[in-house]
Amino acid sequence: MKKALAIFLIIATLGLTACNNQTVETSTYTNKTEQTESTSASQKTETTTASTQTSETTATSETTTNTAQANENQGYQVPNELKDKIIPYGERQRFIELPSRILYTHRLAEDMLMGNRYAIASNSYLCYYSKADGENYVYCFDPLCEHKDCSASAVLVSMTTYCNDRFYAINLKGCYSFAFDGTEKKKLDLSKNFGGYTFWNIVSYDIYVYINSVAPTGETHLLQLNTKTGEIVDLTEKTGKSIGIAFFYNGKIYGSCDGKSIRCDLSFENIEEYERPFLRYDLIEGNTFINAETENIMENDQYVTHYYGIKTYHFETGEETLIPTDVIGHEVSEILYADENYFYFTANEPVLVGDSPYSESDYYNGAGGKLYRINRDGTNCICIYENPSIDFLDYAMIYEDTILVHARECGLVQEYAYSWNESMYIGTINEDGTIDSLEWIEVIS
Repeated sequence: MKKALAIFLIIATLGLTACNNQTVETSTYTNKTEQTESTSASQKTETTTASTQTSETTATSETTTNTAQANENQGYQVPNELKDKIIPYGERQRFIELPSRILYTHRLAEDMLMGNRYAIASNSYLCYYSKADGENYVYCFDPLCEHKDCSASAVLVSMTTYCNDRFYAINLKGCYSFAFDGTEKKKLDLSKNFGGYTFWNIVSYDIYVYINSVAPTGETHLLQLNTKTGEIVDLTEKTGKSIGIAFFYNGKIYGSCDGKSIRCDLSFENIEEYERPFLRYDLIEGNTFINAETENIMENDQYVTHYYGIKTYHFETGEETLIPTDVIGHEVSEILYADENYFYFTANEPVLVGDSPYSESDYYNGAGGKLYRINRDGTNCICIYENPSIDFLDYAMIYEDTILVHARECGLVQEYAYSWNESMYIGTINEDGTIDSLEWIEVIS
């Protein structure tokens, strides 16, 4: 049955490619981190890569193994979009959207390491939502692959980026590169200079891939891979400074160096200090940052978070707009998604789940399992979904009437509060904008 399903998947993929007439696909990549710059523990950043031209090609041989046929006509070119889009830097992959698919990371089975916050980084696969049939699949076209480990044709990843006609991905065991159709997987040889390093973040810009790592000594390092030459440079060692990236813009890195805001070229050379406002953002549209505006203020010997509303900030003009909390009617804590008509967000409305198994403190579902939608002009805020056992995290994706959202389950296990199944959930949006249910995605493998 598995083999027949896999062969059917290959045929469907070929048919889809034929229908697209080998259309060049544009990928949009978005990432998120809670802390990237050492200048502030509360600064939140996320990553989107600008549109990158790629070709989706699949080919099959007479053997049982599906092999890739390289597209010789697809040379790498820096797209014009890079010239006028901000590409922020961050920790976690969101989505790579193509005309026929939406790619994301996801676990294939329930998390057996219940409560382990690193589980998603250790057992997630690159999967995709098919716009053609509404099903979800592993990004793998080998009919004999069982998707068991890192040696499989499917790629076990925690984060992925796309650069110079190839995917680059990391997991706790190393860094990998593979072709656009999931084949030609190679493990980057980092043992000589970076043996024992742990890799926790990956992002790309132009022809470069940037990898965050932790050395066995506990020191953090930012590595730069030149995808044309294969050269890997330890930028932290090269500069001798504590460096971080906030975002890319027009061929420059905007970030931090020894606690100061700077901008420089893509190899952290020609560094100049740069005066810029404190930026905290959940989403980015073109040159506009969108965020849930909050501030931690010391009150009675403890920090208290104040919620101000939904704020937009134009990077070049400095123009700001704010939909205040009293207009929204809720303390906005996270912007999960935005389109031309709406903001989708969660609010600070915690619900007690139970006693934490790790400490004497209580465990709360911070957003109370509620997902809200508001018009971009600040009118008509409604709750579109509520389920206290669903803990919304930090991002979502909407395609037509389908929503993909990063979340996790929470509840009591053996009298203690746990959260598990941190991954993608899927639901259908009704005509009135509400969602009846969200389900953990069942992937066809």
